Amino acid sequence: KDDNAGDAAEMKKLEHALTVQSWYRSHNWGDFLSGLGSMCNVEGVCCIKNSDGNRVVELYWERNNLKGEFPDTFFQLSELVNLDVHLNNIRNFPPNLSKMPKLSTAQFGRNPICGSIPQDFINFGPQLTKLNCNFCCLSGEFPDMFGHLPKLEEAYWCGNNFTGHIPPSVAKLSSLTKISLNLNSFTGPVPAGLGSLALVHDCRIGSDTDFEPYDTSPGSPEKEWLLKWNGNVFDCPVPNSIIDGICNSKGPKFQPGHYGPPSPVKCKPRPTPTAPTSSNLTEQQ
Repeated sequence: KDDNAGDAAEMKKLEHALTVQSWYRSHNWGDFLSGLGSMCNVEGVCCIKNSDGNRVVELYWERNNLKGEFPDTFFQLSELVNLDVHLNNIRNFPPNLSKMPKLSTAQFGRNPICGSIPQDFINFGPQLTKLNCNFCCLSGEFPDMFGHLPKLEEAYWCGNNFTGHIPPSVAKLSSLTKISLNLNSFTGPVPAGLGSLALVHDCRIGSDTDFEPYDTSPGSPEKEWLLKWNGNVFDCPVPNSIIDGICNSKGPKFQPGHYGPPSPVKCKPRPTPTAPTSSNLTEQQ
């Protein structure tokens, strides 16, 4: 079978950690675990043959009833290029994900992954093209993590409860085609450069709050973990490149039915600073 020993060991850890016996599609796991077959024959696994044996390059386990947490050593699948575990019941991001030097697509959407975005994410390599984590239960401020991702094409982060500002580095994503940051609680300024990115044709960053248009999963499992978002409300004035562009479903370039559900951009005036008085100066001292 010529499986790389390190990759085979990690696959066996995954079998235990993600409860394979409950999967909808688990063909050939038994042969692999018993030593009668290769890990490359397991459904959803793709390999390449290197000088050091068969190496795992793709894991496609979308909508497959995976349950549990990724092991701490998952990043040692160092040849992995594509990872898709969308719509399962996974509770964490693989630790040290940025240490996977060939990882190009990582899709974690619609899993009960809660908490903040790992600080490790700011260290992703430039090979990343897709990073999707929509409809999880993430919260807190969004790290400014996009500055070194020149190949990133998709960034779906809608349906969490992020607060604070949209990271300014999003305007540096010259390869970006699709982004969704709506159904969150962002405030502050909108990076003007986002509206000027030449390849973007799906941009949802607005103030909508309704989950129903996105409620497409049988049984709506996400409702068990989704947080309560307020809708994004940005500082006025919003740049014209946003208001008049496809990032605003009320803008002239938006085409209904082509870019997903409407996501109109709303803003509120920034508070006028209050002039200091003698009383509050005394209190500050």
